[in-house]
Amino acid sequence: MLFVVAALLLPVLRVQGLNTQADIAGLVGDTMLLPCEIDTGKCGELHSIKWYRGSSRIFVFSEAAKIARAEGEYAGRAELHYTTNMSRSHLEIRQLQLADEAVYKCEITFLEVREGCAVVQFVNLTALIKPEYVKVLKEDGSEISSSTLIGPFQEGQELKLSCQSGGGKPIPDITWWNGTHKLPGAFSADPGPNGVGTGVNRLQVTLGRGDLGAKYECKASSRALSADLTASIEVDVNVRPLRLDLSGVEEHVHEGTEVVLTCQVTGARPAANITWFNGTEPVGRHAAATTHAAVQQPSTKLVKSSDGTYETQSELRFKATRHENGETLTCEATNPVLVEQKERPLKDTVTLEVLYPPSVFVSPENVTVNESTDVLLFCQFDANPAVLNSVQWLRDGKPVVLDGGQHYEGGTPLQTTLLIKNATRVDQGTYSCVLENAVGKAESQNVAYVAIYYKPSVSLVMEPTAGVSETERLNITLVCRVEGGNPASLLAVRWYLDKELLKELPDCGVQVTTPSAAENSTFCDIDPSKLLLESVGRNFHGNYSCEGMNEAGWGPMSDDKELVVFYPPGQATLTYEPARVVKRSSVTLMCSITDLGRPEATSFKWLRGQHPIHEVTSANLTIDPVNLETLSNFTCLAFNEGGEGEGATVFIDVFAPPTFIERLPPYHGALMNAEQVSLSCRIECQPACGVKWLKDGQPIALGLPSSRYTVKTSVLPPDPRTNDFESVVSTLVWDMRQWPNHELDRVHDNANYTCESSATHVGPGVKSTTFFGVEYPPENVSVSVPVLSVVEGHIPEKILCNAKAYPEPSYQWHRENDTEISMKGNALILNYPIPRSKGGNYVCEAFNRHGNITHKTFINVLHKPECAITQREVHGKLVLICNASANPTEVDFTWKIKNENETIEENIETNGLTSMLTLESRVENFRTYLCFANNSVGMSIPCERDITAYQERSNPGWWASLDNDHKLIFASIITGALLMVIVIFIILCIVCRRKRVEDKYNNSVELEERENPEGDTNLESRQTPAAAGEQQQASSAPAAIHRWPLRPGVHVHVNGARNLMVATPTSSTASSTTNFIRASSQYSASGIVGSRKRSVHAREHAKATHTVHPAINNNNPESHPGVVTLKKLDGSTVQVQPTRKRKKPGQGPNQFDIRDRLSQEPSVDGDRQFYENLPFHGIQSPPNKNQRSKSTKNRKSMQFSRHPSTSSSSSSSSLSSSSAFPNNVRNNRTYIPNHIHVPSAPLSGEHYYSGSVTGPQPNHYYPPERNGVHHSRTMPRHPPSYNNRFHYPSPIQPNGVIYDPYSRISQSSQFLPQIHQQNNLHEHHSPVLRADNAADNPPVLKFHGSELVPKASITYIY
Repeated sequence: MLFVVAALLLPVLRVQGLNTQADIAGLVGDTMLLPCEIDTGKCGELHSIKWYRGSSRIFVFSEAAKIARAEGEYAGRAELHYTTNMSRSHLEIRQLQLADEAVYKCEITFLEVREGCAVVQFVNLTALIKPEYVKVLKEDGSEISSSTLIGPFQEGQELKLSCQSGGGKPIPDITWWNGTHKLPGAFSADPGPNGVGTGVNRLQVTLGRGDLGAKYECKASSRALSADLTASIEVDVNVRPLRLDLSGVEEHVHEGTEVVLTCQVTGARPAANITWFNGTEPVGRHAAATTHAAVQQPSTKLVKSSDGTYETQSELRFKATRHENGETLTCEATNPVLVEQKERPLKDTVTLEVLYPPSVFVSPENVTVNESTDVLLFCQFDANPAVLNSVQWLRDGKPVVLDGGQHYEGGTPLQTTLLIKNATRVDQGTYSCVLENAVGKAESQNVAYVAIYYKPSVSLVMEPTAGVSETERLNITLVCRVEGGNPASLLAVRWYLDKELLKELPDCGVQVTTPSAAENSTFCDIDPSKLLLESVGRNFHGNYSCEGMNEAGWGPMSDDKELVVFYPPGQATLTYEPARVVKRSSVTLMCSITDLGRPEATSFKWLRGQHPIHEVTSANLTIDPVNLETLSNFTCLAFNEGGEGEGATVFIDVFAPPTFIERLPPYHGALMNAEQVSLSCRIECQPACGVKWLKDGQPIALGLPSSRYTVKTSVLPPDPRTNDFESVVSTLVWDMRQWPNHELDRVHDNANYTCESSATHVGPGVKSTTFFGVEYPPENVSVSVPVLSVVEGHIPEKILCNAKAYPEPSYQWHRENDTEISMKGNALILNYPIPRSKGGNYVCEAFNRHGNITHKTFINVLHKPECAITQREVHGKLVLICNASANPTEVDFTWKIKNENETIEENIETNGLTSMLTLESRVENFRTYLCFANNSVGMSIPCERDITAYQERSNPGWWASLDNDHKLIFASIITGALLMVIVIFIILCIVCRRKRVEDKYNNSVELEERENPEGDTNLESRQTPAAAGEQQQASSAPAAIHRWPLRPGVHVHVNGARNLMVATPTSSTASSTTNFIRASSQYSASGIVGSRKRSVHAREHAKATHTVHPAINNNNPESHPGVVTLKKLDGSTVQVQPTRKRKKPGQGPNQFDIRDRLSQEPSVDGDRQFYENLPFHGIQSPPNKNQRSKSTKNRKSMQFSRHPSTSSSSSSSSLSSSSAFPNNVRNNRTYIPNHIHVPSAPLSGEHYYSGSVTGPQPNHYYPPERNGVHHSRTMPRHPPSYNNRFHYPSPIQPNGVIYDPYSRISQSSQFLPQIHQQNNLHEHHSPVLRADNAADNPPVLKFHGSELVPKASITYIY
């Protein structure tokens, strides 16, 4: 992450003449950006930027040379950020260190020296370190964690604290704050090495109420901090309460209302404790016992105020009663500050006045008198206020209506007593008194009961009230209940049964005639109102009544109450009809009794064995039909509410006539060779019966040696699950050993077999007959049509399948090798147009339960032929193969050519379903061949095969013999391989490029070498004599004009007296043009490509040659007015990439093919030539470069020759001396190697011209295409997007000098141009130059590649 110095670390820029200085500060470990201003608009194009730390260079940058390198200890930590035409660059220093603090210098070099340009800029970088900590210390030096609450402290106590911060640069400034108020403190600093130290600020304060909630904050500020480091503490200060307020009661309260007394204490820390007192007794948890139950537990609530103190609120809630009237309640508050300082607590007192309604009592509470006696009742009360507003007496809760003194007196506010005169039974009741004052009314808390005695009236109550059963022997209680009378208790009771005296209670041995006699009796301790009847039987039945006596005398007799006593009926008698009970008939059982019981019995209970029959309750039971369950004991008895009578039991014997349980089936079959054959029947009969077997109505002989049958008989017991009586099972068994071959006869053994029983006295015998058949599996199966031929699309006829079997077989059809059932039934019906896929064998399967058998029929589906054509090479000729599929397979083939009526009859070979046509090589036109196949059904649809003229006359090869699927597979494999090669190539290029970038610009080159672009002074010694002579002749020319490099790294040396462009063509121009046209004509006569296109090209090429003004003289190389040559380095090898060529069939080896003759050594490398080409002329030595003398070492710089003829000769001699070149190349002086790769094809819309050709070029003629663009067969055409990747235009000035020093070229370079002087046939690699028609746009050389090297020299001849 890049940290741009802003806000906190603002750079300070100072301008000193043309030098500027910026002050920047940054944190250690951060990434810093050191600015360097660049004014390219004012100072011109940028050449390089260099950064120095003091006198040591740490970074060098040049956009033109593609250099960006950190040096020294900044390698890996420094990086320059600059974009073309930016006004500012930045040097990024990562992981800033304390040692990086220094003054940095930025030196800017422009291509031109102009006035007023700041070429040297200084940056003062200060390294800052954030303080490591800030902490608060106590007086004893112990650390207090930040945001910690300390204390508690009391009011007036002194507090001493220290704040310390260290580990930062510069030493931080420390201050104490209380909120926004700065506190005075004593600051001291302890500096350490490198400016890193510790600062301390000591604080001393006296605490008071103003420090409540105070937060003391220590702040450490520094330039290295974007925000202050802080540490804070909070002080806990205890203070005394300020005020106590008691509220809730102002004047008086009413009894029953809720009284809320609130005691509020404010300004205390810690919170105040509140205690309530009722008089002198504490209330609540502090009290041993509350004064009154009405006072509740006080509730206390704490509220923290904003200043840190607490407000204590205590509420005392109670309902006001008369007991609190005149009481005093006190609230008292204290806290630890008051206790510690021994101060009196705060308190306040309130006195209560309670108004309440009257509290009433009546007396006497019990009054008992006889009728006509006076009764006096008193009403006493307590009330506040004591004045009554009204008085009301109640009897049994209802108001007593005062009649003005006739029957009642009193009952007024002045006289609350009530007098009842001449009391009657109506005056008996419960009396209460209700009084009312100004507060309210109240009823007396007790009552007065007034009793008036009179004679009782009674009623008889019987428990239980309903009738009772004699069998239960229950006890009956009779109660003589008092309905009226006072007192209600009875002294004696007389009991009556049916109006006759039954008993008088109590029975004391003395007749009780008066109350006094009963009282004097010592044996009257029982309750006379209850009479118990024990073990009640039928004799207790009757009407009961009673009469009672109290202190007033005997009252009247009660009404009668009947006692009902139930008892069960008597003995039962049971009979049934008819006397003989037979299965499936009916029987009726009859039950009768003589004593019906009370109440009279009408319901009966029936049992079969021990199982009750719930559905019948009448005297008669009918069973219809009779079954096995009827064979049992039956019991009946009568019952009523008194219980069940005694029952009667009878046994019923049931008989069963002969009946089949298991009959013979209508048909029974057995396999003819079965090992076991039998028939079985089961007959029910009670009593038992006999069984015999008959065959066709005749008894079967048993027990004889020759007898073929045996009979097995068994008796089965009754089965209640199936309701079957005793039964006989009889089995007739065939003895297969007595049959011939142990097999049944299919004809004679088919017979009727009968199982017959004997008759019993219950019913006649029964018999069952079955037909026995001899069975066998299917055999002799056949189909109506074994083979059925049908034309595809027609409906086939029906096919029948038949077989012999017993029982009759079933049929089903399915296709062979297919388990799915196609059809069921003996007829195969395919009622749809049948396709060929439905042809084949169909299987008929006949089956029964003993086995199956199959038979096949074949459906032959006939169809027209279908064909397909393939091709292959046989003995050098193309053979078309037509393969057909048809039914029938007798097929005739016919070959034709599409759109021609003739039939091909020659070179045809037919073999069954295959026909082969051999093509002649004389056919040259594109054709489509048709193959027709015909059989008895019809003619096939013709199959086609397109054959091009090239395929017909040439060997198609293995590729043409492949079908489309195989071709697609091979194409996919080749494409994948190419993609992998391309990816690997790109990876290698990236790796090599990075490696080469790391190694760039590290070698030492002397400053003087930049002034000697021609290189070694000993170069002349290595030239050939001819070259030396040419250079000697050229020495008379004017000296070269030295110019400042227009771009870094390029030196231009131009002959000032001559121009490379010649306006007037020499005599050799016409000669070259004539030779070119003659060579074109000779080439046109070869007839390899169309003559019309070649002649057009000759004219176009002649025109292009005339336009460029070629001045070629093969005999006089000095006639070249200007040559740009390649400087050949010692020991280096020119690498040539041959162009693609197609060799004409039959032509011999190409003598000029250099693909196998040139060594593939690396191309000339210019990566290390940065410093050799930098414009340090006359300024100073380049950084990190030692001055050396000129040497003869090899250089890889690409330069333009000062003397064209000499350079040309030297280059030619250098190439000639290389053994890697063929002889014809070494002998050719004008064969100049070029490292610029020819693009694959020209851009669309651009005009290209070939170089001059000296001789016929049969294989490399450039025919003109659309828009005047020429292409070679060795340079395939591509879309513009492809060519755009390789378009790097380099401007060529009118003097012929290429100014662009660097370009991208391929490591696999080609020779361009290749101009031959011999007239024999040689391959020609022509340079492709774009000719822009405008005069201001000179020709542009187009090339492509992937590496940056100095531009190779190209020989241009004008």
